[in-house]
Amino acid sequence: MASPIVGLLSEVFPAVAADSVSVPRSCWVARVLRSEGYGLDSLSEAVLVVTRHGQRDLLKKRLAGEHPIGRLRAHHPQYDRAVRDCLSEACAFAWADLRGLGVPSFTFLEKGTPDVRVDAAEQQRTSWIEVKAIHPSDEDNAQTEQMMSTGQSSRGEVPIGLAEGLISKFEYGFQNAKVKFNRSRHATPILFYNLTMVDMSHFLRWKFDRDEILEWVERKRTEDPEVSIVICCIYDWRHPFLDPLEESLK
Repeated sequence: MASPIVGLLSEVFPAVAADSVSVPRSCWVARVLRSEGYGLDSLSEAVLVVTRHGQRDLLKKRLAGEHPIGRLRAHHPQYDRAVRDCLSEACAFAWADLRGLGVPSFTFLEKGTPDVRVDAAEQQRTSWIEVKAIHPSDEDNAQTEQMMSTGQSSRGEVPIGLAEGLISKFEYGFQNAKVKFNRSRHATPILFYNLTMVDMSHFLRWKFDRDEILEWVERKRTEDPEVSIVICCIYDWRHPFLDPLEESLK
């Protein structure tokens, strides 16, 4: 039996599911289908939560629109990034359900609003979740594609110093989210980050990058304490490495 994430992607992209081998190896959707969803149990769990809340068809519609198989260059990396953006939103949706914030719903059809709305009728509270997927750099994507095409590993120096490029992605996401939160007042703002993958060149220094990210979060908490920040890695919404709601439960 196919895993939930494989089942979802097969429904949305039946042509790829039927012949994933002939699709370029760099296509993320095809890679997931070929691997039968290996290592993506958290995404499968998120799909189940979305389905339980009756939002599966809406997610499928969004995925199909973001990765149009029928277009020229249909397997361009930007389409794969858009798919991972959508699935990151599914993770935030599932996280809201896990934390008991209320009833989550996608806002794909509403322009200019955060990605997920969570209504808690009994508490008369509404939360807005803006989701930002942090993707590998273009250089890392090119390196990965070369490795997959040649079968040879890449060697390079471990970067030193600040992870400025990574932090700038977080900062850009924060400022973009603030614009949306300002349009949606009278709601609790939550910013949910998902690092879809850590650059290969940063594997050995991830601990340092993580510390720099947490230092950045502390600065944001001081600047704007109203915005809660959640950060997970590789779609693991069940165990974020930063979760203010989990901290409050300790």
